Amino acid sequence: MKRFSVVVVMLLVLLTVIFCGSVAFAQAPEIIIFVGEEWLESDVPSVIQEGRTLVPMRAILEALGASVGWEAGEQKVTASKEGLKLEMWVGNRQALVNGVETTMDVPPRLISGRTMIPLRFVSENLGEEVTWEPDLYAVGINAAPAEILPQLPFRETSIAGVRLGMSRTEVKDILGSPASESRQYSDFLEGYQRVITYPYGEFTFYESEGRAYLYQAEISDSDRAGGSRNIRIGDSVEEVLRKFPDESNPPVKEQFIDGYYRILYGEYDHLQQYGVVRYDGNMNPVGVNFSTEDYLGFVVNIQDGRVTSMKLLIQMN
Repeated sequence: MKRFSVVVVMLLVLLTVIFCGSVAFAQAPEIIIFVGEEWLESDVPSVIQEGRTLVPMRAILEALGASVGWEAGEQKVTASKEGLKLEMWVGNRQALVNGVETTMDVPPRLISGRTMIPLRFVSENLGEEVTWEPDLYAVGINAAPAEILPQLPFRETSIAGVRLGMSRTEVKDILGSPASESRQYSDFLEGYQRVITYPYGEFTFYESEGRAYLYQAEISDSDRAGGSRNIRIGDSVEEVLRKFPDESNPPVKEQFIDGYYRILYGEYDHLQQYGVVRYDGNMNPVGVNFSTEDYLGFVVNIQDGRVTSMKLLIQMN
């Protein structure tokens, strides 16, 4: 029960970093942002609207080393850095750059009470270089995501645009009305769980203290629903593997089943940080598994060399 208690605590921690609003292209994966070589952490995920990335105002401006001003009455954002000054207003495409009026492709917006500002416009007008890597669904500011991200172990907590730890209401606000919804008792969890189903997958919630928290999400259809690092149904196993570290370890025979595994990185042990490829007895890849020491897991199932389903979860065992 000690491990189970840790999992419940993790669910509560994850709940503090959720996003409560509707977004465009909700089934797309969450955007990863690097400022320099640092992964930008935020309690609110970035979103894409009108083809542009909107990011939480304070998180990005402080990461860029800019001073931040907010005037609630005017809903005005001010950012200053090294002689450059930006002035923007929520809902207004017109902005001032050092006093000169210019037009933004998408205006700043309030989403669930948080001010979201256009990433590229702000960064470039503060003198930074922005790189968009669509294959990874990642943005680099003075950084190359295609070089940085594949060197980092799995650590993501989102899939199909939602985060582990979200409530049912928050997930449905993003993904829309489900095709079905059920509630059932789990002997393993020693409590009730709820499952909401969409045409492309299932999202399972653990009930605790009157609330239900997302602890598992499985995508089994639709190439629009992205997993960690923009992995999609139908991707080849080679496409999956090149998005994660690979130490070129040799295959090892499984002890109790007719199969093999190859460690990509880390230690292939319960609740360790690792990445591993699984093979059948004929050395055909059947899956790629990732784990972290803080109970996160990401499972990618492979058939005929292609992704057939993927599951992101808080490991309960």
